[in-house]
Amino acid sequence: VGIVRDEKEMEAVVVKLKDLTSPTSNRINRQELEFQNIHLVAKLIVKSALARKESVGTHYRSDFPSKSKKGKPKHSFVSKGSPVRFS
Repeated sequence: VGIVRDEKEMEAVVVKLKDLTSPTSNRINRQELEFQNIHLVAKLIVKSALARKESVGTHYRSDFPSKSKKGKPKHSFVSKGSPVRFS
């Protein structure tokens, strides 16, 4: 997910992330833990980028290029209580 984003490309990334599996054989080691962390961060970035339907700062949506007319944009966040799920 680059700086210039659109929904179609981000949805393709969601599919790739669903299909992505660890390069190791389910052993818990440093490489596996790093993979799990990077995979989780990637899902959080894509989820947040898909949720924001406006261009703000370095988040530029080519399918929504202008800023929202609703006033100052709100921060987006994902908490531990709201797991990342892709339907």
